Amino acid sequence: MLVRFLSASLPLLALALFLAHLLTPGRPAIVTLIVILFHCGATGIAGYGLWSAYPYDRLGRANLVTQLRAAMAVSLSGCLIYPIADDAAWLAVAVASVCLLLDGVDGWLARRDDLVSGFGARYDMEVDSFLALMLTLIAWRSAGWGAEVLLLGLPRYGFLLAAALLPFLRRPLPESFRRKACCVLQIAALILLIAPLPGGRVAGGLALLAGGCLYASFAVDIVHLWRRRV
Repeated sequence: MLVRFLSASLPLLALALFLAHLLTPGRPAIVTLIVILFHCGATGIAGYGLWSAYPYDRLGRANLVTQLRAAMAVSLSGCLIYPIADDAAWLAVAVASVCLLLDGVDGWLARRDDLVSGFGARYDMEVDSFLALMLTLIAWRSAGWGAEVLLLGLPRYGFLLAAALLPFLRRPLPESFRRKACCVLQIAALILLIAPLPGGRVAGGLALLAGGCLYASFAVDIVHLWRRRV
């Protein structure tokens, strides 16, 4: 099972590199290095989780779909150094949109194949968080939005940092439709922000709505964990 997971990472790395060089043409060496580092890091962390916490003896289609989503998100990581090329903006929109559409597919496949697991849910959530972070960087560096847009991509990582300092935040949370809906709204708003469309009022308004919902959702979860800290 782990061998299959690691084997699938090789063609997905090729896909991530191909997309990355279309998004940031003319920057082959550094973009290649960034994508390889992020892809290997993501594969290693997910592989360890699969080995240590996955309760089934089959990898399942759901985890392969999430692995594909991870590779597509990693393809955007060149934006850490370089802005997305002007003529590649719609490609970035397409990559992010496919990631968002597939977000519902992996969960559906896990339920259909009777392979629902905490590992799969966590893997899916971390891919969403990384995708959101990459999209905020693109919105800031390439699409002309102000640095405040970074607030849309940081809540999850801020929560993880706080959890490293506050043990009560490490407790598991129950599944929540609210949390999933806020994630979809967050990524949809970010996709609109990076789309090269005239005007920006709709995208900006949706981003404000998404940010409000996102931070309110985190606040609800923090209060829930605080009340159950003992």
